[in-house]
Amino acid sequence: MEELVLLQQLRNEFVGRIQEEWLENFSTLGESYENVTSKNAFLLVLQERIESKIASKIGLDAATEYMVSVDFLHRLVYGSTKRLHAKKRDTLAMYLDYVDWDDFVAAQIADKAVGVVPVMPSTLLPKQATVYNGSLRQILSAVLLVVVLLGIVWWKMSPKATNFEGASLSIAKREGTSIPSTILFRYELPDQVLDSAFVEVVGNIGTVHRVRLASQMGYVPATFMSSGIKSAFLEINGKRLKTLSFPIYTEGWGGRIITPARMYPYLKQPLIVRNGALYITSAQLSEQSERQYYETHFSNCRDFGVAGDSSTLEVRVRNHPADGALGCHDIGWVVLDSLGQGYEIHILEKSCTAFAQLKINGQNYDPANHFELLSKLGQKVAEWGTLKMSLYAQQLRVFYNEKPVLSIPYKGRIDRIKHISCKFMGSGKVDWVRLTNSYTGKVVYFEDFSSKKG
Repeated sequence: MEELVLLQQLRNEFVGRIQEEWLENFSTLGESYENVTSKNAFLLVLQERIESKIASKIGLDAATEYMVSVDFLHRLVYGSTKRLHAKKRDTLAMYLDYVDWDDFVAAQIADKAVGVVPVMPSTLLPKQATVYNGSLRQILSAVLLVVVLLGIVWWKMSPKATNFEGASLSIAKREGTSIPSTILFRYELPDQVLDSAFVEVVGNIGTVHRVRLASQMGYVPATFMSSGIKSAFLEINGKRLKTLSFPIYTEGWGGRIITPARMYPYLKQPLIVRNGALYITSAQLSEQSERQYYETHFSNCRDFGVAGDSSTLEVRVRNHPADGALGCHDIGWVVLDSLGQGYEIHILEKSCTAFAQLKINGQNYDPANHFELLSKLGQKVAEWGTLKMSLYAQQLRVFYNEKPVLSIPYKGRIDRIKHISCKFMGSGKVDWVRLTNSYTGKVVYFEDFSSKKG
């Protein structure tokens, strides 16, 4: 295949990948890459995703040779691909889950060859009499048996077969007890022809890491720079067959700033405690324009020693404009077990309850259908207040400053809590966190940040 054709195909796949991932990774920047509010902001996010993905594949040190500039990405996405240096070809190929440029070229040549079935020349044989031994019933039975056997073989070897017996995905090894943490996944594919096979890891260095599988058995490494309940999937022929959920632990609380254009570095607890409270000031922002819209996130991922179904979480919080609160002064809290089961609650100013959120075990209470319920989550969040969320007898009860806010039933089970996190629109503060057993009242975790110096 001509080089220009291959380069154009590389660009087409690259732009196609951007379009596939737009809703998940770029939707806050506009409707599509052709219609964004800021091309520079979009290209900066894209640059960060590429750098993170390459680093996860070959390591941070080696990845420095494959970095690309915003100017290059602008020419690639909005211009042409008549010339590309070898390193940039490898970079784009790795981002698209090929090994390198040569692997991409080989795949294109192989794809072009697929579907070409050689026509066997016919040979005229002299007519001769055939002598059959046995009855017609025996002959038909033999033919039927051959057809059935061929059908079974064809079905098993067909890419469209759906019984992928033997497919597996597991964690082979962990490196690091807290972030950064690397996990080595082991996969095994069934012994049959497949259209495609991928391992996809969500949350790998802040991105979705998708690896095309070229062998029947192998390993996929992933490095995590943020805590929480992460997921990995084994996908065969476009269907997710195996799912893993697992916690990435922290040493105490950690936090970071997130803007539409970037995710700031993770900060450990000593760097996010000020005057006895969890707090990240807007002074951490490097661009003045980012102060118009940003969030501060805090998390603690560990075994908290109590089942979610028997837990009561109490927190003293506020999101005041003097501290850096933005918008509706949103405050969100999330509690999860190792399988990602749990709840998420957002409280905010009373005038903004159309944006309130409540989720538990996959049940999402959206404002369009549950406005009256969610309107109760409107509170005076700019002042210090105590938010209490209690799970007891399959019922979620929410209190604010000891006053009942709402009570709803829920289905399913929430196992031992492995993740607690919160986020603020702008910069908010957490004074203390207390977790107790709802049935016994025993305190299983308490932190008031008073002994931590920030």
